[in-house]
Amino acid sequence: MTQKPTYEKSEQQCNKSIKEYPKKDAEATLRNKGLQLDAIVKAFDGLIYLCSQDYSIEYMNKKYIKRIGYDATGQICYKALHNRDSICPWCLINCILNGETVRCEVLTPKDNWYYVVSTPIYHPDGSFSKLAMIIDISGRKQAEQSIEQKVEEQKLLLDNIQTQIWYLTDAKTYGAVNRAHAEFLNVRKKDIEHKTLNDILGKEEAEAFIAHNMEVFNQKIKVQTEEWVVNGRGEKRLLSIVKTPKLDDKGNVEYVVCSGEDITDYRKAEESLRQSKKRLDFAMEATSDALWDWDLISNKTYFNPCFYTMIGYEPYELPQNFETWITLIHPEDKENTINKIQEYVQKKIGSFKVEYRLKTKKRGWRWIMARGKVVERDKSGTPVRMVGTHVDITERKLNEEALRISEANLREENIRLRASFKGSNQFGNIIGKSNAMHEVYEIILKAALSNANVIIYGESGTGKELVAQTIHDLSNRGSRNFVTVNCGAIPDNLIESEFFGYKKGAFTGADFDKPGFLDIADGGTLFMDEVGELDPNIQVKLLRAIEGGGYTPVGSREIKKPDIRIIAATNRDLKECVEKGTIREDFFYRIHILPVHVPPLRERKEDISLLVYHFLQEHGDDENIHSIPENIIKSMQAYDWPGNVRELQNALHRYITLKEMEFMDTSQSKLDESEIIPESIIIQNNQDLKLHAVMESVEKKYIKTLLEEQQWHKTKVASILGINRKTLFRKMKSHGIS
Repeated sequence: MTQKPTYEKSEQQCNKSIKEYPKKDAEATLRNKGLQLDAIVKAFDGLIYLCSQDYSIEYMNKKYIKRIGYDATGQICYKALHNRDSICPWCLINCILNGETVRCEVLTPKDNWYYVVSTPIYHPDGSFSKLAMIIDISGRKQAEQSIEQKVEEQKLLLDNIQTQIWYLTDAKTYGAVNRAHAEFLNVRKKDIEHKTLNDILGKEEAEAFIAHNMEVFNQKIKVQTEEWVVNGRGEKRLLSIVKTPKLDDKGNVEYVVCSGEDITDYRKAEESLRQSKKRLDFAMEATSDALWDWDLISNKTYFNPCFYTMIGYEPYELPQNFETWITLIHPEDKENTINKIQEYVQKKIGSFKVEYRLKTKKRGWRWIMARGKVVERDKSGTPVRMVGTHVDITERKLNEEALRISEANLREENIRLRASFKGSNQFGNIIGKSNAMHEVYEIILKAALSNANVIIYGESGTGKELVAQTIHDLSNRGSRNFVTVNCGAIPDNLIESEFFGYKKGAFTGADFDKPGFLDIADGGTLFMDEVGELDPNIQVKLLRAIEGGGYTPVGSREIKKPDIRIIAATNRDLKECVEKGTIREDFFYRIHILPVHVPPLRERKEDISLLVYHFLQEHGDDENIHSIPENIIKSMQAYDWPGNVRELQNALHRYITLKEMEFMDTSQSKLDESEIIPESIIIQNNQDLKLHAVMESVEKKYIKTLLEEQQWHKTKVASILGINRKTLFRKMKSHGIS
């Protein structure tokens, strides 16, 4: 190769320099530069090649020739060296043409990393070549990736334990915190990190913490303290905190690592039971979770001391291996536990959770919940290492058994209730002794024993919500929330945020996190009235939440999986809605598991006298007991009550208030619907009035009566009147009907 000098200037600057100085001086300068370049080439322990502006290779060092097996001088660089049909994307000739030295890291198709330095080499004739010096940095890259992976594993372990961990950059400033500490303070991790203690804690607490922290930074020794802290729920809790300083080479404190354990309950137990010092030390030092680390290649397993303490052993009493753990599993749980772990490893995704019993040193059994996740895989993607936690859930299992016994008692109570309502005038808050209502009571009791979804059919005003409330109260969810949602009253643009909630900042006006109906009903019952009004799009999302797929609040990425029972109600024929396409078939079959048909009042007229008595007593008092003449009672029993129990209740309320009874005259039942006029209108307008005034009064009374009977469903009222909705609204405004 002909040695050519380097010159760290642009081509224009180079030409200018040659013109300004004598030719011999320029040649001498270039010759000296060439000697320097030659020295660099010989000293450089890497790959070197030189190519012209047309990408023709002019020179290759011996190391490069040895690497590819032949001398490619004279060939096109990107074809010969990189097996490409076009210029390499990292070959920035334009930059080099402007006199720049280009440095970059390149990943080859063979997953090798190279550090490339490209610089222009100028020739006396004004042309230039590109000099490329290449170093293989694959080893360094792998080391960086390994470090990043170890950091992620450490973060996972720290966030998987319930011991609170944080570090301080100085006596009053947070560095990083783990999830347990953030949850204790009820503040997001990112809102704590790099903030001062004064920003997060109360003034007195912050000052006390800072004073204790100063001792560690000044004395440079490990310190254990007990400090009272008000947590994010306003509770004063005692933390046992260990503070360990990290010193630099000069003996100065770089930062202090702190670990905290909430020992409030332990201290209360010590005061009441006077536990031994050994028990107290364990409570102060042990975490509430037991950690494990499993090497799937060697089958070696590490368990932290808490695991052994949880089952009553000392660490030296049991070998640290997978086989030891297998021998401790209850025989009835062993096969299922191993199968679940193997199934998870084969799927190579997510994490796993399994519950089983472990044998204690005293030959007893503790219920354990194990969680785990793959944290390391080989190049083929096969898991080679897993980490996770063990949590003692014995108390929870005992509670579940107690709940099972409670459910058995609930069944017995159900049987007692079934026997008690036979022949009775009411069942809970539901009034009626007709055969039709006794059939409803039977279904209510069956529904209360089950956790299946219920659909209640019935006309408006029949008491569907009261039936739903009764089912909830008699079920094992009776102590939890009963959330009522009127599906027809929620605007389309708000329905998703109302059901699923939203996060702060999700949209304009979202100034705080708002829970949705599914959040509020978690653990209880969600009563969806007028379910036939739901849009098919929201049906899909509700179906996913009901079937266990969960839901995501608006503006959040968190998937929530609620434990809810659905009780729906409608006055429509849902099967007909399915045929029309307004109700999805899969949604219909998910909610239509236990149907309850509430009969209209016209089909149980023998209950009218009971209902009248109940409502009169409800609205009356000891000094003013209301009554209704027998002839009006008979008229009421002859009336069909299109508004059902609600209309009856409203009529009685008006009677108690105004001392007059208003309902549709049954003698008019054979007339055309458009000709029916309320009896009260005819009576009250038997006065010496002008025709226009009478007509206005009749129209106002009639419109108001229809609105009340149709539960203010304006479309139905407009249809009965034979006018459009716009005209109805105008007349309502004119008559002052609101």
